[in-house]
Amino acid sequence: MEEFRHLEKKVNINVMENKKTYLDVINETVKYYSADPKNRRSLGEKGGCLYNGPDGKQCAFARCAEPIDSEHEGEAAIGLLIILGKDTLKPEYRHLEDEIFWNKLQTLHDGDNFWTNTGLSKEGKEFVVALKVLYS
Repeated sequence: MEEFRHLEKKVNINVMENKKTYLDVINETVKYYSADPKNRRSLGEKGGCLYNGPDGKQCAFARCAEPIDSEHEGEAAIGLLIILGKDTLKPEYRHLEDEIFWNKLQTLHDGDNFWTNTGLSKEGKEFVVALKVLYS
């Protein structure tokens, strides 16, 4: 067992180094969806967010979460975190326990008024600034 202690420490160090901040999540979300909002946002045919949409698309919350079963489609991110716990999130995000943050991130993804065909709209940029102020 002792011969594996150095590996355990190395794994723990690597996990700690990969932890994301709220600002990291906001920035990576904006960057990802801004590259091609129409084809990257995960929306249903009738509107509304899909955790797991067609062609491998995922919403902002699902990109940071472990795979989400289809039975949970339509539930808010805050509900999933309350029901399923923080292990719903991928390891690098689990320490970000503010359920309201995840709901706000989901609102950013879902809001058609926050996006144009080329990136964030004026309203979207204002929403992102507000998120950054709240979570910096």
